[in-house]
Amino acid sequence: MNKITDKKVLILYGTRFGATEEVAEKLKEMFEKKEIKTDIFDLKKVKNKNLPKINNYDGVVIGTGIKMSMWVKEVKNYLNKEKEKLKQYSGKKAFFISSAFAAQQERYDEIKKQYIIERIEKLGLEFQLIEAFGGKLDLSDNSRMGWLDKKIASVVAKEHEPDMKNNIVDFRDWKKVEKFANDFIELIIA
Repeated sequence: MNKITDKKVLILYGTRFGATEEVAEKLKEMFEKKEIKTDIFDLKKVKNKNLPKINNYDGVVIGTGIKMSMWVKEVKNYLNKEKEKLKQYSGKKAFFISSAFAAQQERYDEIKKQYIIERIEKLGLEFQLIEAFGGKLDLSDNSRMGWLDKKIASVVAKEHEPDMKNNIVDFRDWKKVEKFANDFIELIIA
């Protein structure tokens, strides 16, 4: 039987403004704490042909940001191009999104269904673990948002002014992210 330290995980993600990237980095950190070798790639920065083969890994985690109800284009393209390989892949698969709407408890189930379940079913894919995390509104000077996105986000941010720190409202539940990581670890070591 393989030791946990023999396990390898591949994390692929697409981010618009950095929230999904931060979740992916947290997952990597959690996996590596358990001595699981983890490779991580931003699909916006790496072409599919330059990615490692998924069959070299015990698990694959894919994450995407959401903007205007859309997945990051590169994640959508990756899943469309690689869906046959993903269907045949014998390792464990997990999928997550980052969306400010997912933090709204009354909309969580609807968001998870609309942004994950329906879309992966349409692709004919199955994931053993899925999750919808809240996003982040970053209106700071260091934000990756352009001026128009900041203008739009500032309307939403006004509703959350008491929660704002340094012009950032973080809707992510980091305990939920940690639970997702631990659940995935359990899947790949089982």
